[in-house]
Amino acid sequence: MNMVQTSNEINPRNAHHLSDALDELDHARDLCRLIHFAMEGLDKPRAAALRSGIESLETRLDCATESIRWARSDAA
Repeated sequence: MNMVQTSNEINPRNAHHLSDALDELDHARDLCRLIHFAMEGLDKPRAAALRSGIESLETRLDCATESIRWARSDAA
């Protein structure tokens, strides 16, 4: 029995994991928004450094989300 998947179809178990991953990415974005809010009391240099790091993290989260969406659409 050959277990190699030859099509772009995502099996239901993997589809569930992709949905869970998207949910986790949404939670991570929520945490970024909370950190943005919490850093209002920091001095300007620290706030700028933290803002830069969070913006970079948000960009990476967006890339991961887009990759998952592409994987799902390729399988459809």
